Amino acid sequence: MGLRLRALGWVATCLEIIKMICIEEQKVLLLDASDIYEGIPNFNINNGESEMKTMAAMGYVAATMGNHDFEAVIENFATKLQHGRFQLMMSNYDFTNTPMELKYKSYTIFKKGRLNKSVTAVGVELNGLVSDNFYCNTEYLDPVQKAN
Repeated sequence: MGLRLRALGWVATCLEIIKMICIEEQKVLLLDASDIYEGIPNFNINNGESEMKTMAAMGYVAATMGNHDFEAVIENFATKLQHGRFQLMMSNYDFTNTPMELKYKSYTIFKKGRLNKSVTAVGVELNGLVSDNFYCNTEYLDPVQKAN
């Protein structure tokens, strides 16, 4: 079986598991904890578009960015994000004057039945981990201070 078919098989398996969990537990939120672009060979072909579309089709409600999401430069992530139908969250990156400036929230409140669930996200220090030209003017802020 080729890499593409194996990747699609993984998606189908995950989708079935997600469906079973959501049927059993009505108040579940499907979240991605970062590195959307890491681990799927299709990224090398379309620079993340299929990952965004797959996450949208699987029912993700929110995601955050990890260091690998900057590997195809921040402009690419900002462009491909249009294919995701989920909220992008990041509380400790200041994206002012970058392509991500208006494309994220620091937190989101989801209503599930009678419950309100507040979700936030923090990211790692990019300096020294990601090439400067990949994350542009993104400023790293204290995650503890910003998450509180």
